[in-house]
Amino acid sequence: MAVSLSVEDSCPMELGLRVLSGRWRLRIAWQLWRSGPLRFNEMQRRVGEISARTLSRELQDLESLGIIRRNVWPGKPPAVEYFLTDQGRGISAVFSALCDFGKSLQSAAGKKASPEGPGEGVIGAHNDFNAVREETSPQSPGEERC
Repeated sequence: MAVSLSVEDSCPMELGLRVLSGRWRLRIAWQLWRSGPLRFNEMQRRVGEISARTLSRELQDLESLGIIRRNVWPGKPPAVEYFLTDQGRGISAVFSALCDFGKSLQSAAGKKASPEGPGEGVIGAHNDFNAVREETSPQSPGEERC
C-alpha cells in the first residue's frame, strides 16, 4: 500500500512512521544503507523471505517517496540497481540508534555485543526474539555498522 505525503501531515514522527512502516521497508533500506547499491535478486536474497512481487511493490513505493532511486542500464536483460537517495540516507541515525538498542538488549541478556555484526542464536533467556544472522559487509575505517 503506497503512502502519500502531504503538507497536512502535522507530526514529523507520524509521517516517518508511515513511510517506513510495514514488514519490509526498514529491511530494504537497511540493506541499501549497509551494502550500497543492489540489484533486485541480490536485494531479495539479503532481505529474506520476501516474494518478488512484494519486493517489487515495496521498491516502487520507496522510489515514489524519494527514499530510493533506481538506475537502469540498457542491455538484454537490462541491469537495474537500487540505491538510497540523499533523503533516504537520512535514515542513518535511525539505524545507528536501532543498532545501539540491539546491543543494549544483547548486553542485558548476558551476551557480548559484537561490533562486526549482530550476534548469533537467540537473544534473551525466554527465547522472545530470534536473532537474524546477516553477512557482515565491508566498512570504511572507523565506521561501525550493525
